[in-house]
Amino acid sequence: MLDCPDAIETIASAVNAQGEIVGRYDTSDRRTHGFRLRGEHFETFEIPGAEFTMIRGLNDRGDVVGGWREPGRKENRGYLLRGANRTDLEPPGAHSANAFQVNNNQDVVGAFVAADNISRGFFYRDGEYIVLNYPEASLTYATGINNHREIVGRWDSADGRQHGFLWRDGRFTPIDVPGATRTLPDAITDQGEIVGLAEFGDGKAYGFHRSASGVRRIAYPGAVRTVARGINKRGDIVGRFQLSDGKGHGYILRASTLKGHE
Repeated sequence: MLDCPDAIETIASAVNAQGEIVGRYDTSDRRTHGFRLRGEHFETFEIPGAEFTMIRGLNDRGDVVGGWREPGRKENRGYLLRGANRTDLEPPGAHSANAFQVNNNQDVVGAFVAADNISRGFFYRDGEYIVLNYPEASLTYATGINNHREIVGRWDSADGRQHGFLWRDGRFTPIDVPGATRTLPDAITDQGEIVGLAEFGDGKAYGFHRSASGVRRIAYPGAVRTVARGINKRGDIVGRFQLSDGKGHGYILRASTLKGHE
């Protein structure tokens, strides 16, 4: 279990090859903060002057991405932080944007909302934006990217169902966990392993880990809901779980634990 000090809610969003974990936590004053966890030390991160800051993604260089909001505004801005240098990410025409993941090439994926109030994914590469729209989707989010520039995300169909996708070399491929009514991928490794959330008709929601050997459910012991948000090249997985009291906590599932249950 990962809980930031004084937090009422903690979400672990990404983990890199060095074992550093990032995410967000909420406090009783209804504010949201970013955090970095190195070893056993939690470090709060906030954009100067922001009333809301989240860290969503992390690469092996220590660069982070996420979203932030100024006081009095409802719209978020995405950002990429490289050391002390911050680049705000706002695709052309965006009213609101969030960045979700960054790879070691400093390519970024995320989502934005334009004047038509439709959410679209974006791929930020070499200072330029590529808009990602799944064909015939009412909504598209790009949530994860690896160093081969393979992208995963979610799209909503006209019937309101939520599906996953893989984008490679300009082409979309759908992703649906067998038996699930909702499939929401969040991250992809260079080996093509994918983690995310799968929800089923009985209302239960689990994290999932898709690899060459198949799809595995991830359920934190005693939790009513588990989400897998990030995975590193070793196979360590981080995310969030919720107990019956409604409170959310972060977690890390070590690759050695997964292998021990194969």
